[in-house]
Amino acid sequence: MISVIIPTYKRAQYIERAIDSVLNQTYKNYEIIVVDDNNPETEDRKCLERKMNKYKTNNKVIYIQHEKNKNGAAARNTAIRIAKGKYITFLDDDDYYMPRRLEVLYKILDTNKEYDAVYSSCITVRNKKIAEINYAEKKGELTKELLMQKSFFTTGSNLFFRANVIKELNGFDEKFTRHQDIELMIRFFRNHKILNVDEILVVRNEDDRKNVPSIENMFKIKEQFLGKFEKEINQFDDITRREIFYCNYQEIYKRCIIAKKYKESREVMKKLMEYRIPTMKEKIKTIYMYITNYIPINKPKNFYIDKKLRHRLEKKYIDVINKYEKEY
Repeated sequence: MISVIIPTYKRAQYIERAIDSVLNQTYKNYEIIVVDDNNPETEDRKCLERKMNKYKTNNKVIYIQHEKNKNGAAARNTAIRIAKGKYITFLDDDDYYMPRRLEVLYKILDTNKEYDAVYSSCITVRNKKIAEINYAEKKGELTKELLMQKSFFTTGSNLFFRANVIKELNGFDEKFTRHQDIELMIRFFRNHKILNVDEILVVRNEDDRKNVPSIENMFKIKEQFLGKFEKEINQFDDITRREIFYCNYQEIYKRCIIAKKYKESREVMKKLMEYRIPTMKEKIKTIYMYITNYIPINKPKNFYIDKKLRHRLEKKYIDVINKYEKEY
């Protein structure tokens, strides 16, 4: 059996799409554990309850309500503790699966005993248009990539594990409000390897909801992350260590630009310069971010990218995306 864990918070409008994408899988031996992390008595909780009534008689769907909002890591851990599957996988409430995902990943991991997790290629959809295709190209132990915030798996919905490994790791670190998937995977790579499948099996929805912490809190988040994995960072040479710190603080710099906090961005740039000078490509991207703050060029750009990527994709992928983006 496969346990599919769906944590959900303030996104009831997407929950049916997520659940139905699992119910429509070609592989049928699974359980779906939905963990409601909304606070009781809120409209978000009531709305989700109404949506979940649709699945009351479906014995494959388990619905759990937290007594209060805890966070995404805690919601996933709640489900991990009761999961009965030999394999555990996750699905963010606004993402969805291609129909063959569970079947393909189950067979791959079941026949490759030297690996304890697997992921696939992934499509990112933004405002119902295809924004990006991320191909699964890497396998093995990928700690360096994650320390540099280069998430090869794109979304937590793209991770598929042996259940015993997740439970041995004690699930997610609930002290982390950001980088939860990356934190888990770095601990995973201390003793385990991941396998890649070059087939598109997940669709990630890039939500417009802005849940961005303050610049001060972002620094605290980075310090928490870099501090926890200081031992791993120190195993690399000086150039690589500098690049790890640069990549992490560059995220804060980008957030400052997007939020038009230019004074703060100059302070962050001073910190970046401690590690290395930005490349010409990075400078051009920064200029582009400045421009898009004032000139609305993203809509035509997104339309062009969507048209270009759809032309490259097989009809089976387009049909699924059209179905889920139109019906839900």
